[in-house]
Amino acid sequence: MKFAIILAAAVLAHAQEPATKSPPTSMAENSQPAVDARLHADVVKLIELTGVRAAIQSSFAQNIGESKARVMQACGGCAPEFAEEWAKRMLARAKVDDYVDVYVRVYEKYFNDDEIRQLIVSQNEARNSQPQTISDALKQKITAQFPSLQSEIMGGTTQVGAKLGGEIGAEIQQEHPEYFKQPANLPK
Repeated sequence: MKFAIILAAAVLAHAQEPATKSPPTSMAENSQPAVDARLHADVVKLIELTGVRAAIQSSFAQNIGESKARVMQACGGCAPEFAEEWAKRMLARAKVDDYVDVYVRVYEKYFNDDEIRQLIVSQNEARNSQPQTISDALKQKITAQFPSLQSEIMGGTTQVGAKLGGEIGAEIQQEHPEYFKQPANLPK
């Protein structure tokens, strides 16, 4: 999804002067399974400040519409009613929080709390039309980690959507077998 790009671009776009440097951290420190409650709260705050939640919410209808066309192509002999019902249920049951949670988990994995707080300050500076201040070390880390960060967010959000889409497809198939035409060469 584009939201990882939006978040990283928002953080880096207006960065002007370095702030005080954060203590160096290793990936081992950032990838521990237990997440500090303070780090979690700060990551949630950063995600909210960057507008990721609103961007996800506003893109649901468009993304599901695009997925509906792909579902029809993949289904082959399915009736159009299947795709309509699938899209309707997806819109009703997709939860923004499930997608936001992917962002939160990924940011908790890649950044420590000092870095997240630095990004929060930077976002607040941007909102107040002030020059953003991010340490050079954090700028370099974001640049270096961006491909992995983006990949994990895209993979995680795709997995959330695919899981729900598959569950809904299976439900519809059980409830409406008439939406699924059997090929002529298969026994009925």
